[in-house]
Amino acid sequence: MDYHQFQLACFGRIAAHLELSSGRSEFLGTEFLESLVMLAPTKEEEFLMKHYRGDVTQLNAAERFLKVILDVPFAMKRIDVMLYRARFDTDIRYLKQSFQTLQDACQDLRSNKLFLRLLESATGTTNQLNNNNINGNARFSRLDSLLALCNARGEDGKATPLHFTVQNLVSNKTNSDIIREEEFKQKGLKAISGLSAELENVKKAAEMDLHLIRDWVRKQELGLEKVRWLLQLDKACSVGENFFKRMKKFANEAEIEIENVKEQEAATLRWIRETTEYFNLTKDATNPLRIFILVRDFLLLLVSVCKDLGRMQDRAMIGSLSGRFSQFSPISSAVT
Repeated sequence: MDYHQFQLACFGRIAAHLELSSGRSEFLGTEFLESLVMLAPTKEEEFLMKHYRGDVTQLNAAERFLKVILDVPFAMKRIDVMLYRARFDTDIRYLKQSFQTLQDACQDLRSNKLFLRLLESATGTTNQLNNNNINGNARFSRLDSLLALCNARGEDGKATPLHFTVQNLVSNKTNSDIIREEEFKQKGLKAISGLSAELENVKKAAEMDLHLIRDWVRKQELGLEKVRWLLQLDKACSVGENFFKRMKKFANEAEIEIENVKEQEAATLRWIRETTEYFNLTKDATNPLRIFILVRDFLLLLVSVCKDLGRMQDRAMIGSLSGRFSQFSPISSAVT
């Protein structure tokens, strides 16, 4: 068998699999199926190859490949749905994990006692500071307080109200319901800076693109529609019964999985909406995950503040910071 005959034999095996076998994507592999999709011919190329009656060995490798493959009824459409099937489990797993992470992030924000206590203290700090200024009646919603803490600076250009808030929490022995009293004395800063690790799901959620994730759900639905369309051609094909039989079974299973993902998607959207409202944050249609971005940025600042206070404590210089904030500019209550 010469090289050309060997190539034709290999192409023939691929074609036979597409037409006669079960259509299992693992036979060809995801990467190879992706390569086949990229080689999809134009209508003109498809017409020329299907009607070519010359010596096949005179064609180049790509043309010989197309010639053999296109002899299979609806070959490229079969390849397309096989690739969809090959990717399906991975795609569905990604979607489920993404929605679960978002739900966990919402639950973590609403149930973490230390985080909620920190927000309460932060709101009290900003209002206390404003009472010393002309805008003494300014009031803040919880996350707006975080933004104010991020933006305000003391006379030294370094300290923020968050330094004052954290110091008060560390020194406050009445918070033993969150962290034991001795931990507030010895490990208070470490405990508060550890909040970043406790809210790991929130940081993961902040990196997500909800629009992209939802588009990926729609992509799974469109892929299933292609499978359903191909299954309607079963009677038009004289061979390949096992291919259609297994694809029909896959389509039924995929439909159930997609419906489950859509239910999880709807539940996740409710979680995000309710959590956004819970923290009095204005809904942002362009980025529904803004709440997680705000908290992530706040956690970064919180870790930095704890390090600052830790260095001051090491130098035995930590004390009341209230004097640093007497000259603060009024913090606008319109922070968004």
